[in-house]
Amino acid sequence: MFDFSHWKERLLVPNDDSDFERTNWCNRDLIPMPKERRTYGSPSFFLWWFTGGFSIVNYTTGASFIAYGLTGQQSLVCAIIGPFILGVIAVFAGWMGATHHIGYTISSRMVHGMRGSYLFVFLRCIPALIYDGIEAYWGGQAVSAVLGALSPKWAAIDRTLAGGTLLLTDFIGFLIFYIFFLIVMRIPPEKLQKPFLVTSIGFFLTIIGLLAWATSTAGGAGPYFHGVTEASRGNLGWSTMFGLMAIVGNFSVTSLGMSDWTRYSKTPRSPLLSQLIACPLAMGSSCVIGIIVTSCSKAILGEAIWQPYSLLQAVQAHYNNSPGSRAAVFFAALACACAQITVNIILNSYAAAMDITAVAPKYLNIRRAAYVVAAVGLATCPWQITSAAATFMDVLAGFGVFYGPAAGVQLAEFFFIRKRHIKLEDLYIGNSRSIYWYWHGFNWRSYSSFFLGLVPTLPGFIMAVHDPAISTDNPWIKMYHLGFLLGLVVSFSTHMAISTVFPPPHRFEGVIEHIDGDFVLEREPSGELGAVEKYDEKLQVEDRVQAVV
Repeated sequence: MFDFSHWKERLLVPNDDSDFERTNWCNRDLIPMPKERRTYGSPSFFLWWFTGGFSIVNYTTGASFIAYGLTGQQSLVCAIIGPFILGVIAVFAGWMGATHHIGYTISSRMVHGMRGSYLFVFLRCIPALIYDGIEAYWGGQAVSAVLGALSPKWAAIDRTLAGGTLLLTDFIGFLIFYIFFLIVMRIPPEKLQKPFLVTSIGFFLTIIGLLAWATSTAGGAGPYFHGVTEASRGNLGWSTMFGLMAIVGNFSVTSLGMSDWTRYSKTPRSPLLSQLIACPLAMGSSCVIGIIVTSCSKAILGEAIWQPYSLLQAVQAHYNNSPGSRAAVFFAALACACAQITVNIILNSYAAAMDITAVAPKYLNIRRAAYVVAAVGLATCPWQITSAAATFMDVLAGFGVFYGPAAGVQLAEFFFIRKRHIKLEDLYIGNSRSIYWYWHGFNWRSYSSFFLGLVPTLPGFIMAVHDPAISTDNPWIKMYHLGFLLGLVVSFSTHMAISTVFPPPHRFEGVIEHIDGDFVLEREPSGELGAVEKYDEKLQVEDRVQAVV
């Protein structure tokens, strides 16, 4: 007879730490990160951003700028300022992780309530679940380019699958990519620094090589940097803002959830300066190089090719499969494929997995949740999304309208309403004994501020999805394209006002920095999860003084 209780017990995540118990609110990957797992110093965060920044998705971001009618020079301005804004957001959004060693999911409990946090976990994970498959598909196409460099006959295979939306060669490359992707995903987050180093260097050298080849062959930066566009003649300000918000909105989810990674920092200072420098440097450089190389490709090959692996295949064909071109394409495409593995892990698989663990902490840890994310990404059939579902891609790109208000509420609550105080033990108590239970587990203040932050931008988002060809002169569309920044300002201001009139109780309880050994989760006599946080009296006094200041 099938023993359900036996298998239910077998499915529980390992409980290899005596300082906590598995509950509906807690497991090993949700507790404040212990010292032995905090392995990220400043160089590690440089590597993290160089891995995520020097990537195909950032390389191709310039397409949005050109689509808004900006010249190459104007696009460069967006490519520099946009990542700097993201770096600033990442520093402040990751502050809780660096000082209290908790991730985005747990910090959301403090902001939105123990139950209220689930909505924001959902919003954080949805794009990652979809992009996990898309990024893997791009990696598979890079693998196909590697095989095409080894055998030109491979590149000549023209058989299609899935109603003509998928080349057989790309599908085989996709499967090969997924095998290596799943293997690398067995490495825990705290031990990813070496893969970061290898793949970021490989992709960096690849795009530098493409830049040198493109500019020397085209004799300059290409047609995007010559002439006057419609945006240059008029409406330049709006087009520039649209370009800025395109890059900020698309990547804001990464910055917003940065505490998932800063909780691995060795010291609270480790992520600060490194993020502020590495984020704009890596993302901006990748985007700038992508714009220049694509502009040159239009002059050399007659068409603008944004995807680097597609450009590599076109270069090989341009040189008639010469030995030199095949060798160059092989190593460059291999670097692209390897980079996609680590990029997909840190931006999608692990990013979503770290938050999904909160849905079922007894049964999901980061590794298990990452495999769930990978399975969902595979099930989305990314070749269908990228080839035919333009509207669906617009929806994903427009998710920045939700992250602006979420960021505004989070920053207001942590830095100004609570003055950086967090009572850690109450983040793991799922009843009214927790000061973060608020009203039936929901913080009505944060929810009110969040939805009010959506008011200026949500109508334009709906209009743009319903009619992608709608004029950008429409006032709602203009506000939609300012979605992240406008939503952040409105929700931040609203939350400050509401919380000033109706301040949350116990808002200064806890500490402004977690000290190792001060936090222990244990069983109470009733059998429920309890927590003990031992405070140093001197530290509490210092906290109160800083809170007043």
